[in-house]
Amino acid sequence: MKLRPLYWLPSEADVLSKTSQAGATLYDVKAGFTIPGYQEVEPAPENARVGALRAADWLLRTQVSSAENLSGDTGRYFGIRGLYDNAKYLAQNWLTAHGVLAELAAYHETGNEAYLTSARLGGEYLLGLQVLDSRLQDSFGSYREHHARFPLTGSRSCGSVIWAMVQLFKATGDEEYLESARMCGKWFLEKSFPPGSVFPRGEYHIKSRRWIQDYSHVCYGGMGIILHQLYQATHDSETLDRGVVELADKFIKYFMLPDGSRNQSIDLKTGKPTGDAAKSFHIYNDDFAGISLLAAYKETQDKKYLDASLLMARWLAAKTEKNGRLGGVNSAPATALVHFLSLKKMTGTAEFDDAMRRYTAFLLRQQVVDLNNADFYGGIRGQSHVRPNDESGQYLDGRVTSYAVNGLLGFANPSAKILLEVE
Repeated sequence: MKLRPLYWLPSEADVLSKTSQAGATLYDVKAGFTIPGYQEVEPAPENARVGALRAADWLLRTQVSSAENLSGDTGRYFGIRGLYDNAKYLAQNWLTAHGVLAELAAYHETGNEAYLTSARLGGEYLLGLQVLDSRLQDSFGSYREHHARFPLTGSRSCGSVIWAMVQLFKATGDEEYLESARMCGKWFLEKSFPPGSVFPRGEYHIKSRRWIQDYSHVCYGGMGIILHQLYQATHDSETLDRGVVELADKFIKYFMLPDGSRNQSIDLKTGKPTGDAAKSFHIYNDDFAGISLLAAYKETQDKKYLDASLLMARWLAAKTEKNGRLGGVNSAPATALVHFLSLKKMTGTAEFDDAMRRYTAFLLRQQVVDLNNADFYGGIRGQSHVRPNDESGQYLDGRVTSYAVNGLLGFANPSAKILLEVE
């Protein structure tokens, strides 16, 4: 079947009407349901744009958004949606934030207000998670992980919410978003990454009022790009000096290896690698650490940051398979695509063009494009983070899908507004 890039035109909306009203959380697999297959797609710019907007549509259609729901989950996107067993897991704060960033990218690309409405609905959910109780000073300003009474907040999760809040402010001019982001940035620099710290701390248990993670993972290297965007909105010098530059320095010192790969985690007290393999996922899905190094380079013009980012990119490119897979981690081609696009914009290099074409082909191949499966149409396959032992590809993955929207739009149009890169 030749698929048309109709997005929101009535003919496709009719096909997808059963999920356009109340969200896919209300629907079960019907009798005779068939699992959608894979489709090879040429990684051409026009196909990348179509794929990006299909993905944004899936996020929007399956968002918890029914006016009849009136629950605390309104505004959340899906984190995981099972293709074989119809498993449904709603996104936590950081993943809903990336859904917001994806919808905003689609809005900037098309001007379609439906995407902006979805992003703002996600933003309202996230605002409701912020700790504003003055009795909880060690978590004041952070965002709870799932709901307004959830006992955990996490440094990196909060970072993604800051990112979404800054971009919502830029898109709407609503100062509430910026103030929320500023409060969380202050919490991060004072509580998670106070002066003299080796690296940011992990999760904080609000009820027992204690940090429950004594070591820090490589994924915190991605905080730099987030705090760079907050700095651009606030012009706060501490956010730049400590949140962008100091984090970049410590990421290079503690996590970068000579070949461009990364340690997985370090002990916060000693600054030494722990050997923990729990987050090996982030060796390939670099959580935007490479782009964070570019943010430090932009502000300082110190070439060591650019060189480190290039070293990472070359290691990732060398690990990329012919079909675009990267370390068996489905989201890694999406984060690498944004990283390589940023390098090309900043330096003009064509060194990674072939890898970017392979990543684009991989993401388009992983996308469900069967209009007979309306609950799944447009989503992109990934891993289950709540059932990690299951085979990859059994699930639609909100992480892969939301990251891919920005990456595919950037591949399709070099002048597109890509919210995950250095601005």
